[in-house]
Amino acid sequence: MSERRLVDILTVGVVFIFIILILFSHGQSLGRSQQVKSYNEGWVCSYEEAGETVSRTVSLPVSLNVPKGTELVLTNVVPEKPVEDCGIVFRSRLQSVQVFVNGRRIYQYPSLKLVGNVVPSAWNFVRLPEGCGGQQLEIRVVSSYGGFSGRMAEVHCGNYNDLVYDTINGQMPVFVLSLLLLTAGAAVVLIAIAFRKYYPYGHQKILGFLLVFVSLWLCGESRMPLEFLGIEAQFYITMISLMLCPAFILTYLYSRWKDLHGRLTKWLLYLSLAGAGVLGILQVFKLFDFPDMLPVIHAALAVSLVYTAYIYMRAAKAGRVSKSEVICVLLILVSAFVEMILFYGNHAQVGIYVRMALLIYALNFLRECITAIFEKLRENYELEKELQVSRLELMNSQIRPHFIYNSLNSIRTLIRINPKAAYDAVYDFSTYLRANLNSLKENDEIPFSDELKNIKAYLNIEKLRLGNRLNTEFQIEEDDFPVPHLSVQPLVENAVKHGIWKKSGNGTVRITERETEKYHVIEIEDDGRGFSVKDLESQAESTEHIGIKNIRFRITELSGGTFHIWSEPGKGTKVTVSFPRQVFSAGEKKKGEKSRRIITPKGLQKKDRTVRRRFR
Repeated sequence: MSERRLVDILTVGVVFIFIILILFSHGQSLGRSQQVKSYNEGWVCSYEEAGETVSRTVSLPVSLNVPKGTELVLTNVVPEKPVEDCGIVFRSRLQSVQVFVNGRRIYQYPSLKLVGNVVPSAWNFVRLPEGCGGQQLEIRVVSSYGGFSGRMAEVHCGNYNDLVYDTINGQMPVFVLSLLLLTAGAAVVLIAIAFRKYYPYGHQKILGFLLVFVSLWLCGESRMPLEFLGIEAQFYITMISLMLCPAFILTYLYSRWKDLHGRLTKWLLYLSLAGAGVLGILQVFKLFDFPDMLPVIHAALAVSLVYTAYIYMRAAKAGRVSKSEVICVLLILVSAFVEMILFYGNHAQVGIYVRMALLIYALNFLRECITAIFEKLRENYELEKELQVSRLELMNSQIRPHFIYNSLNSIRTLIRINPKAAYDAVYDFSTYLRANLNSLKENDEIPFSDELKNIKAYLNIEKLRLGNRLNTEFQIEEDDFPVPHLSVQPLVENAVKHGIWKKSGNGTVRITERETEKYHVIEIEDDGRGFSVKDLESQAESTEHIGIKNIRFRITELSGGTFHIWSEPGKGTKVTVSFPRQVFSAGEKKKGEKSRRIITPKGLQKKDRTVRRRFR
């Protein structure tokens, strides 16, 4: 059983246990008052229509066809024996409210001038005066918006403090769900930032911000009374978050799947941003209010959700997204449309369906992120072990006893006939040995200038034995860029050993370095004996060719480079190695330190990041 499947089973099992515990455990009594009662019967409502007063008896909640801007008056009688510190509570939706007892106004909302020209929805907690039992209670509501005019929610009556507690307790479940979604979004952002080294995908952070904005919208729509946050701030934060949701959705899709209708996604993103800007300008200059523009905002959100489902289906068909994530997206789409239908049917608030679907998606995405990070850490651990093995194998293949013996014998001969040449040869030999031994250290990259120094030291040693049979040519444009230890020198050594030594007569080894837009390209070419590349591939596991395998592995894994061999019997061999170019940040350079960002070619599976490494 794979670790991923094990995590899935454990997650589902634990969630199931938690649900069982929640359903069958006994709640602790917190002293909830029994004095809070519904006050919804016996209301007489009246309003003006075509110059006449329309009056009828209704039960709350009620929704009447009242023109916008027309005041709806509801009257009833205060209970004969009200409780101590009696009050009423009801929720107004984008309506101004006045409450009267026996013709005397005791409550008004808004009582102060609000920011903007919108009257946000609010809970109205009204304290009734003492001794008002049996007196006439009158509630007047008026809205500037047709969809909210003529509506009155349920009214509850009881002790004032109990009303506050009861209202908060009733709204707590949906508010907690919204906060959980906010926490999940923040967790996704933190994971994307903290583990960017191991899981370098920018769309994670964008998705986290998207979940945060959605949760802010849902927190505002949760109807939770918040004393610390003003009603205007709560309203505008809610509306702005809702307006920006399509832009964040499209940004997330473009960041994750540019190749799946990326141009269309970008244009839709620009269109959504422009639309949000226009709506904001209309609100600021009081040409249209946000409530008037709700159908447009909801339409933009619906289009973005449908487009998201389409992109996810395309990605799923290409095997680039998990089935669980696709199912969660479809669940969000269905729940969103159900709640839109309910909203425009009776203008209900955003309910629990969207919250649950979004929370399921967020938790599933978190699970996939954490699983992927652990898999990446395990892969990195295995890769580090493989790199360590490759160092040892490469060292074993490079430091050959007979080469050391022959080099020392040549130096011994030179000591008698040419001490100056012997002195230089000892220096070259020590340089060669030091470079090979340093390859065992943790620092896997050195400047190409150091690798070039090692190459020249090796060629000087070989010229002691080959003499004029070995000619060398260098054409180097740039040597100040990092390469892995022993990534180029062993290729030069192979050119001499398998090309020049096995050729009758003189031979030449050419080392060239040139720059392209994205690469430093190094070519090692000889006019030696040559060989069949197919034979090399078939003998890749042999001792003779294990060095080539390790060199290829180090170049591709350590630096994101490329490796290519061309050879033909009798014509020679050409090896081309490409290292991604480094962009040095002059403002961040310190003494002995260079900052660089790897420019990777399109399609190369290596993250584009800023790396600091001290060159020694």
